Amino acid sequence: MENGATSSICNSTLVQDNHHFVIARYSLNKEVGVGNFIRSKTFQVDEYDWSIRYYPDGFNTKSQNHISIIVELMSENIEVRAMFSFRLVSARMQTNWIGTRVLRVCSTNGRRGIAGYDMFMERSLLEAQYLDQSDRITIECVVSVVKDPLVFHNELLSPLVKVPPPELSGDFAKLLGSKEGADVTFYVQNEAFPAHRAMLAARSPVFKAQLCGPMVEKEGSCITVEDMLPDVFGALLHFIYTDLLPPFNDFDEDGRKEIVRHLLEAADRYAIERLKLICETILCTCLDIDTVVTTYALADLHQCNILKEACIKFMATPKIMGMVMASKDYETLKIKSASLTIEILEGVCKLPKI
Repeated sequence: MENGATSSICNSTLVQDNHHFVIARYSLNKEVGVGNFIRSKTFQVDEYDWSIRYYPDGFNTKSQNHISIIVELMSENIEVRAMFSFRLVSARMQTNWIGTRVLRVCSTNGRRGIAGYDMFMERSLLEAQYLDQSDRITIECVVSVVKDPLVFHNELLSPLVKVPPPELSGDFAKLLGSKEGADVTFYVQNEAFPAHRAMLAARSPVFKAQLCGPMVEKEGSCITVEDMLPDVFGALLHFIYTDLLPPFNDFDEDGRKEIVRHLLEAADRYAIERLKLICETILCTCLDIDTVVTTYALADLHQCNILKEACIKFMATPKIMGMVMASKDYETLKIKSASLTIEILEGVCKLPKI
């Protein structure tokens, strides 16, 4: 390059976000027919509306032995340049990311702009390797909208760098497991849980008041936690450090449900609203006749309105309600809280209030 020459870089920028589409009760959402799909709720990336189409029986006859995953541009009369990446996540494992090149997605003239994979995965492979007792999968989709290129003058050219995936949650999980630098220890039924005050205070206003407020000298560095199981407190700490639930590999399906129930109570106790909502959502997907009454009582006690509504809808047939009313839990609930029982009956049977 001669003296006095200048250079510039044509640099297109990306606006990126991801969306999780949970397919609860996978086995009940099969056999809807080739070409028929289940749509996620609408989400926004760069002010454009998108949704995910999930085809349990394939996009067309060619893909009828596969599941198909398609992203749809919901905004009308728009042309967007974008890239898309997909993967499946289950409690057992997750697939590698599968991505597209930059595509022009157009929704003009009454057409919907779509992009994705009609043969994303064979159903037999999905059910053999990725589906477990929870009977649920999660479709994770990353939408990257390509913005108009910008020109920067007199910039030094540099090689493309592949940015590694986020590691923060994994690093914090290692910190919790190593106990290095822990400055407070909780005892739950004589089991010790070392932790870090700053982390707990940042994630829970209750822990912040307990560990950094006027009570700190009284509490000291050793705190006994009453009325909680060690497994539940361990799961609570895991979520605080990683923003994820632990896999609960040592529990069967009923045991995992019970842990989630206790974890909802712990989340409410320590005012961790995101964890509370996650537990509430999980319990909505695993209601049954034997537990719906106690689940409703739990939801009412901890003001989980979504879970309460799900319980009422579950019981909202004469046959199911008759079986529920014959259970011992219902009789106990009727004795302890007559007003709660009336509320259930009013929601199910639409009886006028007395």
